[in-house]
Amino acid sequence: MEVEVRGDCPAPYLEKADSARARILALAQDKLATATTTTTGGGGGGSAAEEGGDELEWAEFAKDTQSGVTVQQLKRDTTPKGSKKKGRPSVWRVEVPLPYSHHTVFKNFFGPEARGKWDKSVNPECATLTVYRDGPSASWPPSLSVQYTTTYPSAGGAVSARDFVDISSWAEHDKTIVEAGTAIEYPDKSPVKGYVRGHNYPSGCVCTAVDDNNSLLIYIVQSDLKGWLPRRLIDSAMSSAL
Repeated sequence: MEVEVRGDCPAPYLEKADSARARILALAQDKLATATTTTTGGGGGGSAAEEGGDELEWAEFAKDTQSGVTVQQLKRDTTPKGSKKKGRPSVWRVEVPLPYSHHTVFKNFFGPEARGKWDKSVNPECATLTVYRDGPSASWPPSLSVQYTTTYPSAGGAVSARDFVDISSWAEHDKTIVEAGTAIEYPDKSPVKGYVRGHNYPSGCVCTAVDDNNSLLIYIVQSDLKGWLPRRLIDSAMSSAL
């Protein structure tokens, strides 16, 4: 698929991109503070990130003691008490220590084409639709772009194939790289037959250098699969994918 290059990014997209990066940094900040004594982008130093003034509590969902990979679920449900609306989907966080520099991880892990190679839940043909010239960097992956991702059916076929359209951006602060995306209304990519259009809340990756040859990768995802699915089934599908 040919990538379209455009000039200035529409202000609403740019605001969403900036907000998504800030949120991902906030959700990862407690891990960044303990990964290395080097000051990382986004500030920090506390033992836990904060959202709306409240400390965030993470429940450990799974841990591989050999690899050090940990999967966590955010405890606090931000749905107002008494609300009849379905709560937002769970926030998941995966912590992965890697024996590579943070730049090596970035080149091989970030971006839609790279994700299609390591994430078995998504179609390898996920693509960059549009690149905006006013991103902070001209390198690849593009620093500000519209991404299109499709997923395979999951949970034994109970969850059908989904597709997502997100504004995605990345930036580097000192020895920490953050990449984040969130759903947008994008007129040039209408819903596709055979897919349910999902909605990604701010999701992405943070990779920080522990030293010259080791890094910590933190993957955060909050995805609404839409459709009729109850939250329990959504959580089951998400945890299985992670």
